[in-house]
Amino acid sequence: MVRRARTLVVALAALAVLAVLPTARAARVADGTAGRIAGMGIMPSGQPQALTNTDLGRIRADGMNTVSIDQFYDVDGATQSHVTPGSRTVPDAVLVQTIKAAQQAGHSTILTPKVWCPSCSRTWRGKLQPKDINQFFTEYRAFVVQYARLAQQYHVSLFMIGTEMNSLQGNTGQWRQTAHAVRGVYHGRIAYNIDWSTLAGFAAPVQFWSEVDLASVSAYFPLSDAARPSVADLKASWQSSQTAKFRGFRWVDRIAALSWTSKKPVLFGEAGYVSSTYAAREPFDNSFYAGPGEDVQRNAYQALLSTFEGKSWWLGVVWWEWNIADPGRSTYSPRDKLAESFMKSWYRDGWRP
Repeated sequence: MVRRARTLVVALAALAVLAVLPTARAARVADGTAGRIAGMGIMPSGQPQALTNTDLGRIRADGMNTVSIDQFYDVDGATQSHVTPGSRTVPDAVLVQTIKAAQQAGHSTILTPKVWCPSCSRTWRGKLQPKDINQFFTEYRAFVVQYARLAQQYHVSLFMIGTEMNSLQGNTGQWRQTAHAVRGVYHGRIAYNIDWSTLAGFAAPVQFWSEVDLASVSAYFPLSDAARPSVADLKASWQSSQTAKFRGFRWVDRIAALSWTSKKPVLFGEAGYVSSTYAAREPFDNSFYAGPGEDVQRNAYQALLSTFEGKSWWLGVVWWEWNIADPGRSTYSPRDKLAESFMKSWYRDGWRP
Protein backbone atom coordinates (compact mmCIF):
# COMPACT_ATOMS: atom_id res chain seq x y z
CA MET A 1 0.00 0.00 0.00
CA VAL A 2 2.85 2.36 0.92
CA ARG A 3 4.65 1.47 -2.31
CA ARG A 4 1.49 2.26 -4.33
CA ALA A 5 1.12 5.59 -2.56
CA ARG A 6 4.74 6.50 -3.32
CA THR A 7 4.25 5.50 -6.98
CA LEU A 8 1.15 7.70 -7.18
CA VAL A 9 3.03 10.66 -5.68
CA VAL A 10 5.89 10.25 -8.17
CA ALA A 11 3.44 10.03 -11.08
CA LEU A 12 1.59 13.15 -9.97
CA ALA A 13 4.89 15.02 -9.59
CA ALA A 14 5.90 13.99 -13.09
CA LEU A 15 2.59 15.25 -14.47
CA ALA A 16 3.09 18.56 -12.67
CA VAL A 17 6.47 18.97 -14.33
CA LEU A 18 5.04 18.13 -17.75
CA ALA A 19 2.29 20.69 -17.25
CA VAL A 20 4.76 23.56 -17.11
CA LEU A 21 6.92 22.38 -20.01
CA PRO A 22 6.30 23.88 -23.51
CA THR A 23 3.95 21.69 -25.47
CA ALA A 24 5.30 20.14 -28.65
CA ARG A 25 1.95 20.67 -30.36
CA ALA A 26 1.21 24.19 -31.58
CA ALA A 27 -1.90 25.99 -30.43
CA ARG A 28 -4.86 26.26 -32.80
CA VAL A 29 -7.50 28.90 -33.28
CA ALA A 30 -10.99 28.34 -34.64
CA ASP A 31 -10.63 30.78 -37.55
CA GLY A 32 -7.13 30.93 -38.96
CA THR A 33 -7.88 34.15 -40.82
CA ALA A 34 -8.92 35.78 -37.51
CA GLY A 35 -11.82 37.33 -39.44
CA ARG A 36 -9.45 39.33 -41.64
CA ILE A 37 -8.72 39.47 -45.34
CA ALA A 38 -6.50 36.54 -46.25
CA GLY A 39 -5.91 37.35 -49.88
CA MET A 40 -3.90 36.46 -52.95
CA GLY A 41 -3.13 38.45 -56.09
CA ILE A 42 -3.96 36.31 -59.12
CA MET A 43 -3.03 38.32 -62.22
CA PRO A 44 0.66 37.58 -62.94
CA SER A 45 1.88 39.19 -66.14
CA GLY A 46 2.02 36.84 -69.10
CA GLN A 47 0.07 33.98 -67.49
CA PRO A 48 -3.23 33.17 -69.21
CA GLN A 49 -5.99 34.01 -66.77
CA ALA A 50 -7.87 30.81 -67.58
CA LEU A 51 -4.82 28.91 -66.29
CA THR A 52 -4.82 30.85 -63.02
CA ASN A 53 -8.54 30.27 -62.58
CA THR A 54 -7.97 26.52 -62.36
CA ASP A 55 -6.24 27.13 -59.02
CA LEU A 56 -8.93 29.26 -57.37
CA GLY A 57 -10.26 26.25 -55.49
CA ARG A 58 -6.76 25.34 -54.37
CA ILE A 59 -6.19 28.85 -53.02
CA ARG A 60 -9.46 28.58 -51.09
CA ALA A 61 -8.47 25.15 -49.79
CA ASP A 62 -5.27 26.72 -48.46
CA GLY A 63 -7.51 28.80 -46.21
CA MET A 64 -7.52 32.10 -48.07
CA ASN A 65 -10.81 33.96 -48.43
CA THR A 66 -10.08 36.73 -50.97
CA VAL A 67 -8.49 37.18 -54.38
CA SER A 68 -7.27 40.45 -55.85
CA ILE A 69 -7.84 41.07 -59.56
CA ASP A 70 -6.03 43.77 -61.56
CA GLN A 71 -6.91 45.62 -64.76
CA PHE A 72 -4.10 47.50 -66.50
CA TYR A 73 -4.17 50.47 -68.84
CA ASP A 74 -1.10 52.11 -70.38
CA VAL A 75 0.55 55.50 -70.11
CA ASP A 76 2.95 55.80 -73.04
CA GLY A 77 5.64 57.75 -71.20
CA ALA A 78 6.44 59.34 -67.85
CA THR A 79 5.29 62.79 -69.02
CA GLN A 80 2.38 61.64 -71.19
CA SER A 81 -1.20 62.54 -70.32
CA HIS A 82 -3.19 59.79 -72.05
CA VAL A 83 -4.48 56.63 -70.37
CA THR A 84 -5.39 53.93 -72.88
CA PRO A 85 -5.84 50.15 -73.15
CA GLY A 86 -2.59 48.34 -73.81
CA SER A 87 -0.84 44.99 -74.03
CA ARG A 88 -1.70 44.03 -70.45
CA THR A 89 -5.36 45.02 -70.63
CA VAL A 90 -7.57 42.01 -69.94
CA PRO A 91 -10.79 41.74 -72.00
CA ASP A 92 -13.82 42.54 -69.88
CA ALA A 93 -15.28 39.10 -70.59
CA VAL A 94 -12.20 37.45 -69.09
CA LEU A 95 -12.30 39.78 -66.10
CA VAL A 96 -15.96 38.95 -65.44
CA GLN A 97 -15.30 35.23 -65.85
CA THR A 98 -12.52 35.45 -63.24
CA ILE A 99 -14.67 37.40 -60.77
CA LYS A 100 -17.46 34.85 -61.09
CA ALA A 101 -15.11 31.88 -60.81
CA ALA A 102 -13.49 33.36 -57.70
CA GLN A 103 -16.84 33.95 -56.05
CA GLN A 104 -18.03 30.45 -56.92
CA ALA A 105 -14.86 29.09 -55.26
CA GLY A 106 -15.83 30.95 -52.07
CA HIS A 107 -13.68 34.06 -52.36
CA SER A 108 -14.46 37.70 -51.82
CA THR A 109 -13.01 39.81 -54.62
CA ILE A 110 -10.95 43.00 -54.86
CA LEU A 111 -10.72 44.86 -58.18
CA THR A 112 -7.83 47.24 -58.80
CA PRO A 113 -7.49 49.41 -61.91
CA LYS A 114 -3.78 50.11 -62.46
CA VAL A 115 -1.76 52.08 -64.94
CA TRP A 116 1.71 51.08 -65.98
CA CYS A 117 4.28 52.76 -68.16
CA PRO A 118 6.12 50.40 -70.51
CA SER A 119 8.79 52.99 -71.31
CA CYS A 120 9.35 54.18 -67.73
CA SER A 121 12.02 52.99 -65.33
CA ARG A 122 10.81 49.57 -64.15
CA THR A 123 7.45 50.51 -65.75
CA TRP A 124 6.35 51.90 -62.39
CA ARG A 125 3.38 54.27 -62.15
CA GLY A 126 4.87 55.98 -59.11
CA LYS A 127 7.15 58.09 -61.34
CA LEU A 128 4.52 59.58 -63.66
CA GLN A 129 4.69 63.34 -64.30
CA PRO A 130 2.07 64.08 -66.97
CA LYS A 131 2.42 67.40 -68.76
CA ASP A 132 -1.32 68.00 -68.64
CA ILE A 133 -2.49 66.91 -65.21
CA ASN A 134 -6.14 67.69 -65.94
CA GLN A 135 -6.11 65.63 -69.14
CA PHE A 136 -4.43 62.74 -67.34
CA PHE A 137 -6.95 62.65 -64.49
CA THR A 138 -9.89 63.05 -66.86
CA GLU A 139 -8.82 59.92 -68.73
CA TYR A 140 -7.71 58.09 -65.60
CA ARG A 141 -11.04 58.81 -63.94
CA ALA A 142 -12.97 57.50 -66.96
CA PHE A 143 -10.90 54.29 -66.80
CA VAL A 144 -11.51 53.83 -63.08
CA VAL A 145 -15.24 54.59 -63.24
CA GLN A 146 -15.66 52.10 -66.11
CA TYR A 147 -14.40 49.31 -63.86
CA ALA A 148 -16.21 50.61 -60.80
CA ARG A 149 -19.43 50.01 -62.76
CA LEU A 150 -18.28 46.49 -63.54
CA ALA A 151 -17.41 45.98 -59.87
CA GLN A 152 -20.91 47.04 -58.84
CA GLN A 153 -22.56 44.81 -61.43
CA TYR A 154 -20.64 41.71 -60.35
CA HIS A 155 -20.67 42.27 -56.58
CA VAL A 156 -16.97 42.96 -56.02
CA SER A 157 -16.29 43.43 -52.30
CA LEU A 158 -13.59 46.13 -52.43
CA PHE A 159 -12.57 48.56 -55.16
CA MET A 160 -9.24 50.40 -55.32
CA ILE A 161 -9.41 53.90 -56.82
CA GLY A 162 -5.63 54.03 -57.19
CA THR A 163 -2.42 52.35 -56.14
CA GLU A 164 1.20 53.46 -55.67
CA MET A 165 0.74 56.78 -57.48
CA ASN A 166 3.58 58.42 -55.54
CA SER A 167 4.22 61.36 -57.83
CA LEU A 168 0.50 62.13 -58.26
CA GLN A 169 -1.09 61.46 -54.87
CA GLY A 170 -0.48 65.06 -53.80
CA ASN A 171 -3.19 66.15 -56.26
CA THR A 172 -5.82 65.97 -53.53
CA GLY A 173 -8.62 67.67 -55.47
CA GLN A 174 -8.28 65.27 -58.38
CA TRP A 175 -8.42 62.26 -56.09
CA ARG A 176 -11.48 63.64 -54.30
CA GLN A 177 -13.21 63.95 -57.68
CA THR A 178 -12.17 60.39 -58.52
CA ALA A 179 -13.55 59.02 -55.24
CA HIS A 180 -16.84 60.91 -55.72
CA ALA A 181 -17.19 59.62 -59.28
CA VAL A 182 -16.63 56.04 -58.12
CA ARG A 183 -19.14 56.45 -55.28
CA GLY A 184 -21.69 57.45 -57.90
CA VAL A 185 -21.59 54.02 -59.58
CA TYR A 186 -20.21 51.61 -56.96
CA HIS A 187 -21.70 51.07 -53.51
CA GLY A 188 -19.15 48.78 -51.88
CA ARG A 189 -16.04 49.74 -49.93
CA ILE A 190 -13.36 51.77 -51.70
CA ALA A 191 -9.69 52.27 -50.87
CA TYR A 192 -6.50 53.94 -52.04
CA ASN A 193 -3.26 51.97 -51.84
CA ILE A 194 -0.02 53.81 -51.00
CA ASP A 195 3.43 52.43 -51.65
CA TRP A 196 5.50 51.58 -48.55
CA SER A 197 7.92 54.38 -49.49
CA THR A 198 5.26 56.99 -48.66
CA LEU A 199 5.67 55.99 -45.01
CA ALA A 200 9.44 56.40 -45.39
CA GLY A 201 8.91 60.01 -46.48
CA PHE A 202 9.57 59.54 -50.20
CA ALA A 203 6.17 60.72 -51.44
CA ALA A 204 3.56 63.26 -50.47
CA PRO A 205 1.24 62.01 -47.73
CA VAL A 206 -2.33 61.32 -48.77
CA GLN A 207 -4.74 64.11 -47.81
CA PHE A 208 -7.93 62.49 -49.09
CA TRP A 209 -8.36 59.57 -46.68
CA SER A 210 -11.75 60.97 -45.68
CA GLU A 211 -13.04 60.02 -49.15
CA VAL A 212 -12.31 56.29 -48.84
CA ASP A 213 -13.30 53.53 -46.44
CA LEU A 214 -9.87 52.14 -45.63
CA ALA A 215 -6.19 52.90 -46.07
CA SER A 216 -4.19 50.35 -48.01
CA VAL A 217 -0.42 49.85 -48.24
CA SER A 218 1.92 47.93 -50.51
CA ALA A 219 3.87 46.56 -47.55
CA TYR A 220 7.26 45.88 -49.11
CA PHE A 221 9.11 47.34 -46.14
CA PRO A 222 12.89 46.70 -45.98
CA LEU A 223 13.44 44.50 -42.94
CA SER A 224 16.79 42.74 -42.82
CA ASP A 225 20.09 42.58 -44.71
CA ALA A 226 20.65 38.99 -43.51
CA ALA A 227 20.75 36.18 -46.04
CA ARG A 228 18.48 33.88 -44.05
CA PRO A 229 16.82 35.82 -41.22
CA SER A 230 14.79 33.80 -38.75
CA VAL A 231 11.17 34.48 -37.88
CA ALA A 232 12.33 36.09 -34.62
CA ASP A 233 14.82 38.28 -36.53
CA LEU A 234 12.12 39.45 -38.92
CA LYS A 235 9.58 40.15 -36.18
CA ALA A 236 12.20 42.31 -34.46
CA SER A 237 12.92 44.03 -37.78
CA TRP A 238 9.29 45.13 -38.12
CA GLN A 239 9.84 46.94 -34.83
CA SER A 240 13.25 48.32 -35.86
CA SER A 241 14.57 47.76 -39.40
CA GLN A 242 17.87 45.89 -39.62
CA THR A 243 18.79 47.15 -43.09
CA ALA A 244 21.66 49.56 -43.68
CA LYS A 245 19.46 51.99 -45.64
CA PHE A 246 16.63 52.12 -43.10
CA ARG A 247 18.27 51.03 -39.89
CA GLY A 248 16.10 51.69 -36.88
CA PHE A 249 12.96 52.62 -38.86
CA ARG A 250 10.01 51.48 -36.79
CA TRP A 251 7.68 50.26 -39.49
CA VAL A 252 4.95 49.03 -37.15
CA ASP A 253 4.75 52.44 -35.52
CA ARG A 254 4.55 54.19 -38.89
CA ILE A 255 1.72 51.94 -40.06
CA ALA A 256 -0.12 52.45 -36.77
CA ALA A 257 0.31 56.21 -37.24
CA LEU A 258 -1.24 55.90 -40.70
CA SER A 259 -4.33 54.33 -39.15
CA TRP A 260 -4.41 57.04 -36.48
CA THR A 261 -4.03 60.00 -38.84
CA SER A 262 -6.29 58.64 -41.58
CA LYS A 263 -8.88 57.45 -39.04
CA LYS A 264 -9.14 54.28 -41.14
CA PRO A 265 -8.29 50.62 -40.70
CA VAL A 266 -5.26 49.50 -42.70
CA LEU A 267 -5.07 46.71 -45.29
CA PHE A 268 -1.85 45.44 -46.78
CA GLY A 269 -3.13 45.61 -50.35
CA GLU A 270 0.09 43.95 -51.48
CA ALA A 271 2.85 42.18 -49.60
CA GLY A 272 5.29 39.56 -50.79
CA TYR A 273 8.79 38.14 -50.78
CA VAL A 274 10.74 36.43 -53.52
CA SER A 275 11.72 32.87 -52.60
CA SER A 276 15.38 33.85 -52.38
CA THR A 277 18.09 34.52 -49.88
CA TYR A 278 18.18 38.21 -48.86
CA ALA A 279 14.49 38.48 -49.83
CA ALA A 280 13.66 40.68 -46.83
CA ARG A 281 16.25 43.34 -47.71
CA GLU A 282 14.32 45.05 -50.52
CA PRO A 283 11.08 43.10 -50.95
CA PHE A 284 9.83 45.61 -53.53
CA ASP A 285 12.50 44.56 -56.07
CA ASN A 286 10.76 42.00 -58.25
CA SER A 287 13.89 41.42 -60.35
CA PHE A 288 16.00 40.33 -57.39
CA TYR A 289 17.22 36.76 -56.93
CA ALA A 290 20.32 35.72 -54.99
CA GLY A 291 19.78 31.96 -54.68
CA PRO A 292 17.28 29.43 -53.34
CA GLY A 293 15.48 30.70 -50.26
CA GLU A 294 12.05 29.19 -49.77
CA ASP A 295 12.71 29.29 -46.03
CA VAL A 296 13.27 33.05 -46.16
CA GLN A 297 9.96 33.57 -47.95
CA ARG A 298 8.15 31.36 -45.47
CA ASN A 299 9.75 33.05 -42.45
CA ALA A 300 8.78 36.46 -43.79
CA TYR A 301 5.15 35.35 -44.19
CA GLN A 302 5.04 34.11 -40.60
CA ALA A 303 6.75 37.21 -39.19
CA LEU A 304 4.28 39.52 -40.92
CA LEU A 305 1.21 37.63 -39.75
CA SER A 306 2.55 37.17 -36.23
CA THR A 307 3.39 40.87 -35.97
CA PHE A 308 0.09 42.30 -37.19
CA GLU A 309 -2.58 39.77 -36.29
CA GLY A 310 -3.02 41.32 -32.86
CA LYS A 311 -3.43 44.89 -34.16
CA SER A 312 -7.07 45.97 -33.96
CA TRP A 313 -6.61 48.45 -36.82
CA TRP A 314 -5.17 45.86 -39.23
CA LEU A 315 -7.57 44.34 -41.81
CA GLY A 316 -5.33 41.66 -43.27
CA VAL A 317 -3.06 41.11 -46.27
CA VAL A 318 -3.17 40.33 -49.97
CA TRP A 319 -0.10 38.29 -50.88
CA TRP A 320 1.66 39.04 -54.16
CA GLU A 321 1.20 36.91 -56.22
CA TRP A 322 0.08 33.43 -57.36
CA ASN A 323 1.95 32.06 -60.36
CA ILE A 324 1.44 28.60 -61.81
CA ALA A 325 4.42 28.88 -64.17
CA ASP A 326 7.22 29.78 -61.75
CA PRO A 327 10.51 29.40 -63.66
CA GLY A 328 13.41 28.66 -61.37
CA ARG A 329 11.07 28.96 -58.34
CA SER A 330 12.40 32.50 -57.96
CA THR A 331 9.24 34.63 -58.03
CA TYR A 332 6.95 36.03 -55.35
CA SER A 333 4.58 33.10 -55.83
CA PRO A 334 4.12 30.81 -52.81
CA ARG A 335 2.68 28.00 -54.94
CA ASP A 336 4.30 24.59 -54.25
CA LYS A 337 6.71 26.19 -51.80
CA LEU A 338 7.19 26.26 -48.04
CA ALA A 339 5.13 29.46 -47.95
CA GLU A 340 2.07 27.66 -49.32
CA SER A 341 2.43 24.92 -46.69
CA PHE A 342 2.71 27.60 -44.04
CA MET A 343 -0.47 29.31 -45.24
CA LYS A 344 -2.37 26.04 -45.05
CA SER A 345 -1.25 25.67 -41.46
CA TRP A 346 -1.96 29.29 -40.51
CA TYR A 347 -5.15 30.06 -42.41
CA ARG A 348 -6.80 26.68 -42.94
CA ASP A 349 -5.77 24.85 -39.77
CA GLY A 350 -5.52 27.84 -37.42
CA TRP A 351 -2.00 26.83 -36.34
CA ARG A 352 -0.16 29.29 -34.14
CA PRO A 353 3.39 28.61 -32.94
